[in-house]
Amino acid sequence: MATTDALAADLRSFTPTGNEYDDVEKLRGLITQWAGEPEAARAALLPLVFGIFERNPDNAEMGIPGPVVHALEEVGGYEQELAQSLRRMPSHYGLWMANRILNALEDERERAPWMDLLRQAAKDARISSELRDEAGEFLEFQEE
Repeated sequence: MATTDALAADLRSFTPTGNEYDDVEKLRGLITQWAGEPEAARAALLPLVFGIFERNPDNAEMGIPGPVVHALEEVGGYEQELAQSLRRMPSHYGLWMANRILNALEDERERAPWMDLLRQAAKDARISSELRDEAGEFLEFQEE
């Protein structure tokens, strides 16, 4: 539990430095630790993982797609928390992940909630105009 508590503190305090290489390496270490946790601990820490994106909504310099996205997609089970994260604070990586989910879905009933999240983000005054435009572009792409 002590290591889980330390990991939680590290996830809460992670702030990009602006050096993409260093930031990606630091994230890789944190996410490797997260992925190695028991399932219940991973689930409990998931809001903190998405919190990194929410605190840095415009930051697109944390890897392409980066260690966080790779680990989340590999481990799975993140979709509900991603949706909640997008409601709390849309972010570059959150929008990108929603678009990736939509790319894999064909059933319109499954796609609808994700499309709604993109629509909401495209109008969200809390985020930058660049992020709103990004949400709009994903939305337009998915509507084609």
